[in-house]
Order: sequence, then structure tokens, then C-alpha cells
Amino acid sequence: MKLVPNRQYADASPAQQQDAAAQLMALLAQFGTLRSCAPQDAAVQEKVAALQAFITEHFYTCTDEILAGLGQMYAADERFRTNIDAAGGEGTARETRHRLELAGLLSEGPGQIQILSSANDPQMISRSWELFRG
Repeated sequence: MKLVPNRQYADASPAQQQDAAAQLMALLAQFGTLRSCAPQDAAVQEKVAALQAFITEHFYTCTDEILAGLGQMYAADERFRTNIDAAGGEGTARETRHRLELAGLLSEGPGQIQILSSANDPQMISRSWELFRG
């Protein structure tokens, strides 16, 4: 899986990139407030859709597979987990992954292997980290 920044991000100034990263972090922090909501709750579904749309608009086309891989990465990679938990409270990165999983973005069966292997791809993690930190 190759992540290609969209033109808006590629053409953005460093300040605009930092602003987009800050907005992304604020959006991720909001997942920490949804712990008491069921996965099928409209607020959870709206937040998942908003996250996917934001990433697509500001960084790169965020397919369901990429979003699922990001959920895995947010919880598994210490750099992401530390920053997301600092913004949204302890456990927010894990909760974000959990919400994406329960929203049906991580499918059971053969497709899951591909998603998990993509989430553990060092190049994907490195490129996502570069985009994430701005």
C-alpha cells in the first residue's frame, strides 16, 4: 500500500501542515469522549466518518483499509499512542483503534491479514508519522 500525499498537503506551507496535524490531533482526541457510546451510536459513526474525511481532505486518500491500518498503528506505535493519549486522555489511541474495529473497518477473515500487514509496514508507519507530526 502506497500513501501519496494529496496536492493540498504537498503544496501546503510548513505552518499549514502543522495546522492540519493539530486539527487531526484534536479530532483524534475527541474519540476519548466516546468511551461510553456503543460502536453503532451515531456519534461514533460520525466521528469515524469525520476522521476518514479529514485525512482524505488534508493528507491522502483514506480508504477503509488505510483507516483500519491507521487504527492499528495509532494503538501499536508508541509515538502515535503517546501523542494521542496526551491529547485525548489515557487509552484514547486504543479506544480509537477499538472504535474503528467495531465500526466494521477491520473485517474478519482473510482481508484482516492484509490490513494488519499493511499497518505494520515500516514504510507506511514512517510516512504516516511524517505526515502526522507535520
